[in-house]
Amino acid sequence: MSGGSHRSPTELAAQGVRLTLSPAEASALLGVSRDFFDEHIGPELRVVRRGRLKLIPMRELERWLEREAVLAWEHR
Repeated sequence: MSGGSHRSPTELAAQGVRLTLSPAEASALLGVSRDFFDEHIGPELRVVRRGRLKLIPMRELERWLEREAVLAWEHR
């Protein structure tokens, strides 16, 4: 494949790579309770909604972490 490490969604799926997570999966991945996620993190995320289904893109979680992360000594 030319152009480096870009893989198609089909290739990613075949390798078991997920592009989105449910809110329960996202909260577990971040190591917080679902209630905490729903109150403090979820409202800050862009999500995909289809009917009652809500999907959170992995890249959105990564963006949120980058945006919210601070150096430990900044909060002293």
